Amino acid sequence: MALFTPEEQSELNKLKVELKIENERYLRAHPEVSVVLSTLVETILQEKPERQNILPFIEDFFISEDLQAIVDQREKTMEAERNSEPLTAKGLTKLADTMMQQQEWKKAVELYTKALAAAPNEPEVYYKRGFIYHKHLHQFQKAHADYSKAIEIKPIHSQAYRNRGDIVQYINHDPQTALEDYDLAVAFGLEDGDLYGSRGDAKRKTGDHTGAEVDLGMAASLSPNNALVKKYYGQFLHHVKLDYRRAAEEYTLALSLGLTSDPETLVGRADVYFKLKEYVNAEKDLEAALAKEPDREDAKTLLPQVQQQHLADEKAKAARLWSQNKQGLADIAFDGDLLKPESNDTVQILADIVNKFQVVTLVVTCVARQQEIATIRAESVQTALQMYIKDGERLTVSGKQGDASNVVVEFH
Repeated sequence: MALFTPEEQSELNKLKVELKIENERYLRAHPEVSVVLSTLVETILQEKPERQNILPFIEDFFISEDLQAIVDQREKTMEAERNSEPLTAKGLTKLADTMMQQQEWKKAVELYTKALAAAPNEPEVYYKRGFIYHKHLHQFQKAHADYSKAIEIKPIHSQAYRNRGDIVQYINHDPQTALEDYDLAVAFGLEDGDLYGSRGDAKRKTGDHTGAEVDLGMAASLSPNNALVKKYYGQFLHHVKLDYRRAAEEYTLALSLGLTSDPETLVGRADVYFKLKEYVNAEKDLEAALAKEPDREDAKTLLPQVQQQHLADEKAKAARLWSQNKQGLADIAFDGDLLKPESNDTVQILADIVNKFQVVTLVVTCVARQQEIATIRAESVQTALQMYIKDGERLTVSGKQGDASNVVVEFH
Protein backbone atom coordinates (compact mmCIF):
# COMPACT_ATOMS: atom_id res chain seq x y z
CA MET A 1 0.00 0.00 0.00
CA ALA A 2 1.46 3.35 -1.07
CA LEU A 3 2.11 5.93 1.63
CA PHE A 4 1.28 8.85 -0.67
CA THR A 5 -1.24 9.40 -3.38
CA PRO A 6 0.19 10.18 -6.84
CA GLU A 7 -0.64 13.84 -6.37
CA GLU A 8 1.11 13.90 -2.95
CA GLN A 9 4.16 12.07 -4.33
CA SER A 10 4.39 14.56 -7.20
CA GLU A 11 4.22 17.47 -4.78
CA LEU A 12 6.91 15.88 -2.57
CA ASN A 13 9.24 15.38 -5.54
CA LYS A 14 8.70 18.99 -6.53
CA LEU A 15 9.67 20.14 -3.00
CA LYS A 16 12.80 17.99 -3.10
CA VAL A 17 13.86 19.55 -6.39
CA GLU A 18 13.24 23.03 -5.07
CA LEU A 19 15.26 22.23 -1.91
CA LYS A 20 18.18 20.93 -3.98
CA ILE A 21 18.09 24.08 -6.12
CA GLU A 22 17.98 26.26 -3.02
CA ASN A 23 20.91 24.36 -1.46
CA GLU A 24 22.89 24.62 -4.69
CA ARG A 25 22.30 28.37 -4.82
CA TYR A 26 23.41 28.69 -1.20
CA LEU A 27 26.59 26.69 -1.79
CA ARG A 28 27.42 28.76 -4.87
CA ALA A 29 26.87 31.94 -2.87
CA HIS A 30 29.04 30.55 -0.05
CA PRO A 31 31.92 28.59 -1.61
CA GLU A 32 33.71 28.55 1.74
CA VAL A 33 31.31 25.81 2.89
CA SER A 34 32.57 23.46 0.19
CA VAL A 35 36.12 24.44 1.04
CA VAL A 36 35.60 23.63 4.73
CA LEU A 37 34.00 20.27 3.98
CA SER A 38 36.61 19.24 1.41
CA THR A 39 39.36 20.30 3.83
CA LEU A 40 37.78 18.18 6.57
CA VAL A 41 37.58 15.15 4.30
CA GLU A 42 41.17 15.61 3.11
CA THR A 43 42.40 15.99 6.71
CA ILE A 44 40.56 12.82 7.78
CA LEU A 45 42.08 10.87 4.87
CA GLN A 46 45.55 12.17 5.73
CA GLU A 47 45.36 11.40 9.47
CA LYS A 48 43.12 8.31 9.23
CA PRO A 49 41.79 8.36 12.83
CA GLU A 50 40.41 5.14 14.30
CA ARG A 51 36.64 4.71 14.17
CA GLN A 52 36.15 5.53 17.84
CA ASN A 53 38.19 8.72 17.41
CA ILE A 54 36.49 10.14 14.31
CA LEU A 55 33.86 12.24 16.11
CA PRO A 56 36.38 13.80 18.57
CA PHE A 57 38.68 14.38 15.57
CA ILE A 58 35.92 16.26 13.72
CA GLU A 59 35.11 18.25 16.84
CA ASP A 60 38.78 19.26 17.24
CA PHE A 61 38.87 20.26 13.57
CA PHE A 62 35.98 22.71 13.91
CA ILE A 63 37.14 24.29 17.18
CA SER A 64 40.77 24.63 16.08
CA GLU A 65 42.21 28.14 16.32
CA ASP A 66 43.95 27.46 13.00
CA LEU A 67 40.76 26.57 11.11
CA GLN A 68 40.56 29.88 9.24
CA ALA A 69 44.19 29.64 8.12
CA ILE A 70 43.69 26.00 7.05
CA VAL A 71 40.60 26.88 5.03
CA ASP A 72 42.32 29.87 3.41
CA GLN A 73 45.24 27.65 2.39
CA ARG A 74 42.90 25.02 0.97
CA GLU A 75 41.05 27.68 -1.03
CA LYS A 76 44.34 28.85 -2.56
CA THR A 77 45.23 25.26 -3.45
CA MET A 78 41.88 24.67 -5.12
CA GLU A 79 42.24 27.91 -7.07
CA ALA A 80 45.71 26.86 -8.21
CA GLU A 81 44.34 23.48 -9.30
CA ARG A 82 41.59 25.17 -11.31
CA ASN A 83 44.13 27.40 -13.08
CA SER A 84 46.72 24.69 -13.72
CA GLU A 85 47.25 22.26 -16.53
CA PRO A 86 46.82 19.09 -14.44
CA LEU A 87 47.31 16.45 -17.13
CA THR A 88 50.62 17.73 -18.54
CA ALA A 89 54.12 17.80 -17.09
CA LYS A 90 54.14 21.56 -17.47
CA GLY A 91 50.86 21.91 -15.58
CA LEU A 92 52.00 19.57 -12.82
CA THR A 93 55.27 21.50 -12.44
CA LYS A 94 53.40 24.80 -12.30
CA LEU A 95 51.12 23.48 -9.58
CA ALA A 96 54.11 22.02 -7.70
CA ASP A 97 55.81 25.42 -7.85
CA THR A 98 52.71 26.95 -6.26
CA MET A 99 52.75 24.33 -3.49
CA MET A 100 56.44 25.07 -2.93
CA GLN A 101 55.73 28.79 -2.56
CA GLN A 102 53.04 27.95 -0.04
CA GLN A 103 55.49 25.68 1.84
CA GLU A 104 53.38 22.59 1.15
CA TRP A 105 56.55 20.53 0.82
CA LYS A 106 55.09 17.02 0.62
CA LYS A 107 52.44 18.04 -1.89
CA ALA A 108 55.08 19.75 -4.01
CA VAL A 109 57.24 16.62 -3.98
CA GLU A 110 54.25 14.50 -5.02
CA LEU A 111 53.46 16.81 -7.92
CA TYR A 112 57.10 17.09 -9.06
CA THR A 113 57.24 13.28 -9.01
CA LYS A 114 54.15 13.08 -11.24
CA ALA A 115 55.65 15.68 -13.56
CA LEU A 116 58.84 13.62 -13.86
CA ALA A 117 56.80 10.51 -14.63
CA ALA A 118 55.31 12.42 -17.55
CA ALA A 119 58.57 14.10 -18.62
CA PRO A 120 61.61 12.34 -17.09
CA ASN A 121 64.35 14.53 -18.62
CA GLU A 122 63.67 17.85 -16.90
CA PRO A 123 66.76 18.85 -14.85
CA GLU A 124 65.03 21.78 -13.11
CA VAL A 125 62.29 19.52 -11.78
CA TYR A 126 64.89 17.13 -10.35
CA TYR A 127 66.70 20.11 -8.85
CA LYS A 128 63.56 21.56 -7.25
CA ARG A 129 62.51 18.21 -5.79
CA GLY A 130 66.05 17.67 -4.53
CA PHE A 131 66.03 21.12 -2.95
CA ILE A 132 62.88 20.26 -0.96
CA TYR A 133 64.34 16.91 0.12
CA HIS A 134 67.55 18.71 1.15
CA LYS A 135 66.43 21.91 2.84
CA HIS A 136 62.97 21.09 4.16
CA LEU A 137 62.37 17.35 4.50
CA HIS A 138 65.99 16.52 5.40
CA GLN A 139 65.98 13.38 3.26
CA PHE A 140 69.56 13.90 2.23
CA GLN A 141 70.26 10.80 0.17
CA LYS A 142 67.15 11.40 -1.95
CA ALA A 143 68.31 14.99 -2.40
CA HIS A 144 71.77 13.80 -3.42
CA ALA A 145 70.22 11.46 -6.01
CA ASP A 146 68.04 14.24 -7.46
CA TYR A 147 70.94 16.70 -7.68
CA SER A 148 73.02 14.01 -9.39
CA LYS A 149 70.23 13.33 -11.90
CA ALA A 150 69.90 17.06 -12.63
CA ILE A 151 73.67 17.17 -13.29
CA GLU A 152 73.51 14.07 -15.48
CA ILE A 153 70.89 15.73 -17.69
CA LYS A 154 72.44 19.20 -17.50
CA PRO A 155 76.18 18.91 -16.75
CA ILE A 156 76.58 22.68 -16.26
CA HIS A 157 73.91 22.94 -13.50
CA SER A 158 76.00 25.03 -11.06
CA GLN A 159 73.42 25.17 -8.24
CA ALA A 160 73.02 21.39 -8.26
CA TYR A 161 76.81 21.04 -7.90
CA ARG A 162 76.84 23.53 -5.00
CA ASN A 163 74.00 21.85 -3.09
CA ARG A 164 75.33 18.34 -3.71
CA GLY A 165 78.69 19.53 -2.39
CA ASP A 166 77.00 20.71 0.81
CA ILE A 167 75.45 17.27 1.36
CA VAL A 168 78.79 15.57 0.71
CA GLN A 169 80.63 17.90 3.11
CA TYR A 170 78.17 18.37 5.97
CA ILE A 171 76.14 15.13 5.88
CA ASN A 172 78.64 12.62 4.46
CA HIS A 173 81.60 14.41 6.12
CA ASP A 174 83.77 14.21 2.99
CA PRO A 175 85.13 17.74 2.36
CA GLN A 176 87.70 16.54 -0.19
CA THR A 177 85.03 15.13 -2.52
CA ALA A 178 82.81 18.14 -1.85
CA LEU A 179 85.57 20.41 -3.21
CA GLU A 180 85.17 18.79 -6.63
CA ASP A 181 81.51 19.87 -6.75
CA TYR A 182 82.26 23.36 -5.41
CA ASP A 183 84.99 23.87 -8.01
CA LEU A 184 82.61 22.88 -10.82
CA ALA A 185 79.91 25.21 -9.45
CA VAL A 186 82.40 28.10 -9.58
CA ALA A 187 83.66 27.03 -13.01
CA PHE A 188 80.12 27.10 -14.39
CA GLY A 189 79.58 30.66 -13.21
CA LEU A 190 77.89 30.52 -9.81
CA GLU A 191 79.03 33.32 -7.51
CA ASP A 192 77.42 33.67 -4.11
CA GLY A 193 78.56 33.89 -0.52
CA ASP A 194 77.20 30.47 0.44
CA LEU A 195 79.26 28.74 -2.26
CA TYR A 196 82.54 30.47 -1.43
CA GLY A 197 81.87 30.07 2.30
CA SER A 198 81.28 26.33 1.96
CA ARG A 199 84.32 25.89 -0.30
CA GLY A 200 86.46 27.90 2.11
CA ASP A 201 85.29 25.70 4.98
CA ALA A 202 86.13 22.56 2.98
CA LYS A 203 89.60 23.93 2.18
CA ARG A 204 90.21 24.64 5.88
CA LYS A 205 89.27 21.08 6.76
CA THR A 206 91.56 19.64 4.07
CA GLY A 207 94.54 21.78 5.08
CA ASP A 208 94.49 24.38 2.29
CA HIS A 209 94.56 27.33 4.69
CA THR A 210 95.65 29.89 2.13
CA GLY A 211 92.85 28.90 -0.24
CA ALA A 212 90.41 28.88 2.66
CA GLU A 213 91.30 32.44 3.62
CA VAL A 214 90.88 33.64 0.02
CA ASP A 215 87.48 31.94 -0.38
CA LEU A 216 86.18 33.14 2.98
CA GLY A 217 87.24 36.68 2.13
CA MET A 218 85.36 36.39 -1.17
CA ALA A 219 82.31 35.04 0.67
CA ALA A 220 82.37 37.96 3.10
CA SER A 221 82.58 40.39 0.18
CA LEU A 222 79.63 38.81 -1.65
CA SER A 223 77.46 38.22 1.45
CA PRO A 224 78.58 40.51 4.30
CA ASN A 225 75.58 39.64 6.49
CA ASN A 226 75.45 35.91 5.82
CA ALA A 227 75.30 33.99 9.13
CA LEU A 228 76.93 30.84 7.72
CA VAL A 229 79.82 32.84 6.25
CA LYS A 230 80.40 34.44 9.67
CA LYS A 231 80.37 30.99 11.26
CA TYR A 232 82.88 29.56 8.78
CA TYR A 233 85.18 32.56 9.19
CA GLY A 234 84.91 32.22 12.97
CA GLN A 235 85.99 28.58 12.67
CA PHE A 236 88.94 29.62 10.48
CA LEU A 237 90.09 32.23 13.01
CA HIS A 238 89.52 29.74 15.82
CA HIS A 239 91.28 26.66 14.47
CA VAL A 240 93.80 28.06 11.98
CA LYS A 241 94.75 31.58 13.06
CA LEU A 242 94.22 30.87 16.79
CA ASP A 243 92.84 34.40 17.02
CA TYR A 244 90.33 33.65 19.75
CA ARG A 245 89.08 37.17 20.35
CA ARG A 246 88.20 37.77 16.69
CA ALA A 247 86.80 34.24 16.44
CA ALA A 248 84.44 35.02 19.33
CA GLU A 249 83.31 38.17 17.51
CA GLU A 250 82.58 36.25 14.29
CA TYR A 251 80.69 33.51 16.14
CA THR A 252 78.64 36.19 17.90
CA LEU A 253 77.76 37.82 14.56
CA ALA A 254 76.73 34.42 13.16
CA LEU A 255 74.41 33.85 16.10
CA SER A 256 72.89 37.32 15.81
CA LEU A 257 72.35 37.06 12.03
CA GLY A 258 70.24 33.92 12.09
CA LEU A 259 72.05 30.98 13.69
CA THR A 260 70.42 31.96 16.98
CA SER A 261 70.69 28.63 18.77
CA ASP A 262 72.95 26.66 16.43
CA PRO A 263 74.72 24.14 18.73
CA GLU A 264 77.91 23.96 16.64
CA THR A 265 78.34 27.74 16.69
CA LEU A 266 77.62 27.89 20.43
CA VAL A 267 80.19 25.17 21.17
CA GLY A 268 82.76 26.92 18.96
CA ARG A 269 82.27 30.20 20.79
CA ALA A 270 82.35 28.40 24.14
CA ASP A 271 85.72 26.88 23.26
CA VAL A 272 87.26 30.25 22.39
CA TYR A 273 85.78 31.76 25.57
CA PHE A 274 87.40 28.87 27.46
CA LYS A 275 90.77 29.64 25.90
CA LEU A 276 90.27 33.33 26.75
CA LYS A 277 89.50 32.30 30.37
CA GLU A 278 85.99 33.77 30.11
CA TYR A 279 84.56 30.81 31.95
CA VAL A 280 81.08 32.14 32.75
CA ASN A 281 80.42 32.95 29.08
CA ALA A 282 81.74 29.53 28.05
CA GLU A 283 79.46 27.77 30.52
CA LYS A 284 76.41 29.71 29.30
CA ASP A 285 77.08 28.79 25.66
CA LEU A 286 77.61 25.11 26.46
CA GLU A 287 74.42 24.96 28.51
CA ALA A 288 72.51 26.59 25.64
CA ALA A 289 73.98 24.10 23.15
CA LEU A 290 72.99 21.16 25.35
CA ALA A 291 69.50 22.58 25.82
CA LYS A 292 69.13 22.50 22.04
CA GLU A 293 70.94 19.19 21.50
CA PRO A 294 71.19 17.23 24.81
CA ASP A 295 73.35 14.41 23.39
CA ARG A 296 75.98 16.63 21.78
CA GLU A 297 79.26 14.96 22.76
CA ASP A 298 81.65 17.90 22.29
CA ALA A 299 79.53 20.08 24.59
CA LYS A 300 79.20 17.30 27.19
CA THR A 301 82.98 16.83 27.16
CA LEU A 302 83.93 20.50 27.27
CA LEU A 303 81.53 21.67 30.00
CA PRO A 304 83.16 19.81 32.95
CA GLN A 305 86.60 20.89 31.71
CA VAL A 306 85.49 24.52 31.77
CA GLN A 307 83.95 24.16 35.24
CA GLN A 308 87.02 22.44 36.69
CA GLN A 309 89.45 25.00 35.25
CA HIS A 310 87.22 27.85 36.40
CA LEU A 311 87.32 26.56 39.98
CA ALA A 312 91.07 25.96 39.87
CA ASP A 313 91.77 29.46 38.54
CA GLU A 314 89.53 31.06 41.15
CA LYS A 315 91.28 29.23 43.97
CA ALA A 316 94.69 30.27 42.63
CA LYS A 317 93.48 33.86 42.30
CA ALA A 318 92.24 33.81 45.90
CA ALA A 319 95.60 32.59 47.13
CA ARG A 320 97.43 35.31 45.18
CA LEU A 321 95.08 37.98 46.47
CA TRP A 322 95.64 36.97 50.08
CA SER A 323 99.40 36.76 49.58
CA GLN A 324 99.47 40.28 48.10
CA ASN A 325 97.23 41.83 50.78
CA LYS A 326 98.29 40.01 53.95
CA GLN A 327 100.71 42.70 55.17
CA GLY A 328 98.31 45.44 54.15
CA LEU A 329 95.58 43.84 56.23
CA ALA A 330 97.80 43.79 59.29
CA ASP A 331 98.80 47.42 58.79
CA ILE A 332 95.21 48.60 58.33
CA ALA A 333 93.73 46.51 61.08
CA PHE A 334 96.08 47.51 63.84
CA ASP A 335 97.19 50.80 65.27
CA GLY A 336 100.08 49.65 67.37
CA ASP A 337 98.75 46.53 68.98
CA LEU A 338 95.02 47.33 69.23
CA LEU A 339 92.37 46.35 66.74
CA LYS A 340 90.59 49.49 65.61
CA PRO A 341 86.79 49.23 65.50
CA GLU A 342 86.61 51.55 62.48
CA SER A 343 88.79 49.30 60.31
CA ASN A 344 86.20 49.11 57.53
CA ASP A 345 88.84 48.64 54.82
CA THR A 346 89.90 45.40 56.48
CA VAL A 347 86.30 44.27 56.72
CA GLN A 348 85.75 45.00 53.02
CA ILE A 349 88.88 43.16 51.89
CA LEU A 350 88.01 40.09 53.94
CA ALA A 351 84.40 40.23 52.78
CA ASP A 352 85.49 40.44 49.14
CA ILE A 353 87.67 37.36 49.59
CA VAL A 354 84.80 35.44 51.16
CA ASN A 355 82.29 36.42 48.48
CA LYS A 356 84.35 36.39 45.32
CA PHE A 357 86.19 33.16 45.91
CA GLN A 358 83.52 31.29 47.87
CA VAL A 359 85.72 30.57 50.87
CA VAL A 360 84.13 27.79 52.91
CA THR A 361 85.90 28.55 56.17
CA LEU A 362 87.64 31.79 57.09
CA VAL A 363 89.42 31.87 60.43
CA VAL A 364 90.58 35.29 61.66
CA THR A 365 92.64 35.23 64.85
CA CYS A 366 93.40 38.52 66.62
CA VAL A 367 96.03 38.67 69.34
CA ALA A 368 96.15 41.83 71.43
CA ARG A 369 97.60 42.89 74.76
CA GLN A 370 94.31 44.01 76.29
CA GLN A 371 91.88 41.13 76.24
CA GLU A 372 88.66 43.09 76.84
CA ILE A 373 89.23 45.64 74.11
CA ALA A 374 90.46 43.00 71.67
CA THR A 375 87.48 40.73 72.35
CA ILE A 376 84.97 43.51 71.85
CA ARG A 377 86.63 44.68 68.72
CA ALA A 378 86.99 41.18 67.41
CA GLU A 379 83.28 40.65 67.91
CA SER A 380 82.51 43.85 66.06
CA VAL A 381 84.56 42.63 63.10
CA GLN A 382 82.70 39.31 63.21
CA THR A 383 79.37 41.12 63.20
CA ALA A 384 80.42 43.27 60.28
CA LEU A 385 81.66 40.28 58.28
CA GLN A 386 78.73 38.05 59.15
CA MET A 387 76.42 39.82 56.69
CA TYR A 388 78.67 38.65 53.83
CA ILE A 389 78.77 34.99 54.86
CA LYS A 390 76.45 32.58 53.05
CA ASP A 391 74.44 29.88 54.80
CA GLY A 392 76.55 26.86 55.56
CA GLU A 393 79.83 28.80 55.76
CA ARG A 394 81.67 29.39 59.03
CA LEU A 395 83.55 32.40 60.29
CA THR A 396 85.45 32.36 63.54
CA VAL A 397 86.96 35.52 65.00
CA SER A 398 88.66 35.35 68.40
CA GLY A 399 90.82 37.61 70.55
CA LYS A 400 93.16 36.69 73.38
CA GLN A 401 96.04 38.09 75.39
CA GLY A 402 99.51 38.05 73.96
CA ASP A 403 102.54 40.09 73.19
CA ALA A 404 102.18 40.20 69.41
CA SER A 405 99.76 42.18 67.28
CA ASN A 406 98.85 40.44 64.03
CA VAL A 407 96.10 39.08 61.83
CA VAL A 408 96.15 35.48 60.61
CA VAL A 409 93.73 34.30 57.90
CA GLU A 410 93.61 30.65 56.87
CA PHE A 411 91.64 29.08 54.01
CA HIS A 412 90.25 25.56 54.36
